[in-house]
This record gives sequence, C-alpha cells and structure tokens, in this order.
Amino acid sequence: MKYGLANDSDISRLKEIWKIVFDNEESLINEIFEERWKIDHCYVARDEKEGIVSVLHCLQWSFSREMNTTPISYIIGATTLPEFRNRGYMDTLIRLAHDDEGKILVINPGIQNYFLRHGFYYTTSSVCYSFNGDVNGVIEDDKETDLSAIYINATVKIGAVDRDDYAWKLLRKHCKTVVVTEQGQSAYALIIGDIAFETMCEGFKSARALKEKLETLSITQIWMHSSSTLSYLFDDTPAFLPMGMSNQKNICSGLFIGQQF
Repeated sequence: MKYGLANDSDISRLKEIWKIVFDNEESLINEIFEERWKIDHCYVARDEKEGIVSVLHCLQWSFSREMNTTPISYIIGATTLPEFRNRGYMDTLIRLAHDDEGKILVINPGIQNYFLRHGFYYTTSSVCYSFNGDVNGVIEDDKETDLSAIYINATVKIGAVDRDDYAWKLLRKHCKTVVVTEQGQSAYALIIGDIAFETMCEGFKSARALKEKLETLSITQIWMHSSSTLSYLFDDTPAFLPMGMSNQKNICSGLFIGQQF
C-alpha cells in the first residue's frame, strides 16, 4: 500500500469513492470537488491493483473568536471502501494529516471512538430540546436575509468556524430558514423537516422572539450551541450532542462547529 497526496488524474476515482460511500447526487459531488477539493490537502492510500481505496479530504479553513481569526483544517469525506476497512489504512492517513495540517477539526464524526483513539478531543456540544410547535404551522422560507452577520454576532465570544458564500448557499438550498428581528436584535433558525437544527440569536430579545415564532410552526426539536442565549428560555433538561472534535483541545474548546461544505 502506498500513501501520499492525490493528483489531478485521481479526480474521477475520488468522485467514484464518494458516490459509493456517501451516495450523494452526482451534481453535488461535482460541485463539492469544484468548490472545495484541493490536491495538496487530499490524502490517499493506493492499492497496487485496485488503485485508491482510502481517502482523507482536508479543507483549508479558519475559525474566529472575538474578532481574531485562526487557520485550521477541516476534515470532510474521510472514508475507506467497505472491502478494505479494518486494515489500518485510515490510521496512516490520519497520522499524515496530523503532521502536515497542524490544527484539525472534524464535525459530528460517526465514529467518535476512532477519533478519540487518534488524538482528537470533543470541542463542544449542541443541546437539543424537545418542542411542541403548532402542527398546522407553515414555514415561510426566508431565502433573502443575509445570515452571516447574525452568525458572527451570536458566536463572537465562544468562537465559530467561518462560513463562506458557498457554505451558506448549500445550507440555504437544503433547508428552510426562519428569521426574526426584535428591538435591533436578529435571530434565525435553519430547519429540516420538523427540526430546527441550527439556531443563532444576537441577544435575549431576539431569542425570545425566535422561540415565540417557532411555537407557531411545526417544530418538534430545537438545537443550539450549549451557551446560546436561547437555552436560558427552556426549563427542561436538554439532550447533549457532541458537535465536533479537534486535535487541539485548548485552542478549539467551546467552538461552534456547523456544517460548512
């Protein structure tokens, strides 16, 4: 087995593996590779006969806390073809990324124990509250409001992974958005189905307005950062959900890590 960085001639094989494992639509895969894929941050394991069988994609990214920006790598699409798993190939790719990338983040890893064994730590948690919205409520999807300022203002102290226009485009495309403004403060909720999976509030006034708005909609769960002002408006005990992991415990502790690619 040979390990190293991918090259341009590998693109079709990498897309094939992505499709096999994640089963995304071809148009989305092509878009992700056009917008996100970088040759010098894509680590691969090559079998002599089968070619590439294991892949670790890293995005060159950043996070901001109290107006200070820190470069970091963001893992997406780390996978090994099913018939080649449990042979240690990804272990080697993780070690290569540790050496080359420095600070690394991974969001909601499905194999958390695996990353814990490889020098990663939990950075922070989402909290999830059960919610009894109006089952007959209709969500008026807001596609026009710029959410980036709300996102920044709501996370300026705890810190958050930065989002570019493409990240916002994908999020707005695949979910519905509710936005409220109250006495100069704004808040939003990103919604899929009956779950508000991301909520951001600039302060208590907007948090109350958002909660009141969601009560009129068919929402059964609300997710937020564990230190969100919105959490103070709930009396019941939430479920805690690991939000992400990092190999830099002190630097990334408390950081909001949301969907980016």
